[in-house]
Amino acid sequence: MSIREKMKSGRLYRCNDESLAKEQMQCLEVLYDFNRTRPSEVEIGNNVLIGPNVTIDAGTHPIHPELRRKSAQYNLSVVIEDNVWIGAGAIILPGVRIGENTVIGAGSVVTKDIPSNVVAIGSPCRVMREINEHDMKYYYKDMKIEEEDLF
Repeated sequence: MSIREKMKSGRLYRCNDESLAKEQMQCLEVLYDFNRTRPSEVEIGNNVLIGPNVTIDAGTHPIHPELRRKSAQYNLSVVIEDNVWIGAGAIILPGVRIGENTVIGAGSVVTKDIPSNVVAIGSPCRVMREINEHDMKYYYKDMKIEEEDLF
């Protein structure tokens, strides 16, 4: 199996090819820019809101130091479905899927998949509750949504 096939399949591979290392550096530059996208420049998903200083990481290195010395690494896609809100300072790790309509709390570290229609917070990020009808009556704690607020 070629290095590129391993990369695309999420398998472990050695990054010992100079042209591949150069290409990865270009990808890291793009990812750096994406992770610092201004709110007016959001480019992913439909109705996705991403707070400031959110980090999305799709590639990483294995835990064992001997593998890291051999330049081993792997890439896993991050999937953010429609109508997701990711709070400021959240970190999304490789291989994670965030389901539609979900809210990720500020500062959360998302290490595992998060289902649709939930509020998830923490480090590691965990589902706190489902989004429900209460959220159509109150926008924050006991602050009620007035009918004129709904346009």
